Amino acid sequence: MVQKRKDERAKDIWKQEKEEKEEDEVEREGDDGVSSSFFYKSLIRHIFYHNEKLYELILDIVESRWDSKLERPLHLAGDHLNHAYCYDNPQIETQGYFMDAINTCVVKLIPPVQEQDQVSIDLEKYRTAMGTLGTKLALRQRKTLKAGKIL
Repeated sequence: MVQKRKDERAKDIWKQEKEEKEEDEVEREGDDGVSSSFFYKSLIRHIFYHNEKLYELILDIVESRWDSKLERPLHLAGDHLNHAYCYDNPQIETQGYFMDAINTCVVKLIPPVQEQDQVSIDLEKYRTAMGTLGTKLALRQRKTLKAGKIL
């Protein structure tokens, strides 16, 4: 009897999660899964039995910490280099904080000066879609392939 109630409760929880997912429509373009923030929010809602009064403060804390991570150089550089975004937004080059983020990451992650210089050259090729990045195949796949998979 107890096990049956647990099974029914589990089915109800997953049904509710599925409905929330459909309502929120948080699947990222070109991705097979849901975003991490959606996963954590769903988990927190589940832990607090979907009682908004109980989980509201926790979600506010998580979201504020999550947002602060989005402003870090590595995340900004990743956004700038994501082919699904950067080619559709040519103004991204004029937003200095993206280039500052890339330069910060290059200097920190690649100590040899010669390699840093090569990265700068390669970034220009990426920005202007030179070589393989400018082929019809690569241009078509900017929106369909995950970042890092473009030809």
